[in-house]
Amino acid sequence: MPKVKFKIPDTILHDEAIKYIRAVVKKLTDDDELNPTDFPQLRRLAKSYDDYLSCEDWLSTNKPIMENNKGEIVKHPYVNIQRECWNQFIFLAKEYGFTMKSKSSMRSAGGGEEESPLDKLLSKK
Repeated sequence: MPKVKFKIPDTILHDEAIKYIRAVVKKLTDDDELNPTDFPQLRRLAKSYDDYLSCEDWLSTNKPIMENNKGEIVKHPYVNIQRECWNQFIFLAKEYGFTMKSKSSMRSAGGGEEESPLDKLLSKK
């Protein structure tokens, strides 16, 4: 299969997000699992993480609460946006097996990995 290359979108601004997506692409490439059909999801993964970091930057220098037009103290909309970005990021990361839980479930589904110490302990009972 010819080698495919993924270009990180220019809209990704945070170095942390760029480094993360490069690591993801490297792992997929090393495992010979990178496919052009993955590119839209990888872009979404990068964008959701970058947007999460943008909200994190803003919220770290501003308050997560604000006063609305009625004078009530409410949660700033960036808090909700940050949560939505994180949820989308985690959803995509699980799809690719990049969370601890999804890695272990993929290993157990594949059957090729060793049993964890916890699995060994629980199977004795």
